[in-house]
Amino acid sequence: MELFFITTLTFSTNLLVGKFFRLRSLDIILSFIFHFILTFLSINFVIAKGGDAVFYYNASKLSTEGLNMYFGGNIIIDLVGIFSNNFALSYVNTSLIFSSLGFTGILIYSKIIKDLLYDLPKRYNLIYYLILFSPSLHFWSSLIGKDNLCLFLISLIILSLI
Repeated sequence: MELFFITTLTFSTNLLVGKFFRLRSLDIILSFIFHFILTFLSINFVIAKGGDAVFYYNASKLSTEGLNMYFGGNIIIDLVGIFSNNFALSYVNTSLIFSSLGFTGILIYSKIIKDLLYDLPKRYNLIYYLILFSPSLHFWSSLIGKDNLCLFLISLIILSLI
C-alpha cells in the first residue's frame, strides 16, 4: 500500500512541477515511466550487487543520535533516517522518495535546456530529448545517495540564475 501511495504522490507532484515549467504532459509521463523503470532496475541491481544506497539505508537504521548533519555521506544517512526511522519506510519506499527528488531535478534541468534552445532552429530540440531521456542521468538519480540531491539543488541554482 505504501508503494502505491508513494508512487502516486511522486507522479502527481512531478506532473504538477512539469506543468508549472510548461513541459508537455506526454514528455513528463513518458519520462516518468522511463525513470521509474530504471529506478526499479537500479534498486534490484544494488540489492544484488551492493552499493552505497544499501549502506546509507542500513546505517540510518543503526543511527540513534538523530540529525548530525556532518559533511559527505553522513548528511545522506541523516536524511534517509528521517524516512527509515521516523516513518518506518522500507528500502524500496525510501529509494522511491529519493528517486522522485532526482526526477524533479531532471524536469527542472529539462526546462532550463528547453528555454536555452527556444531561439535556436528546431533541429536542436533533439538536445532537449537527449537530456530528458538520458539513461545515465535517470539511473544515477534514482538511488539513495548524493547524486539526486546534487542534481536537484544544482538545477534549482541554475534555474535561479537564468
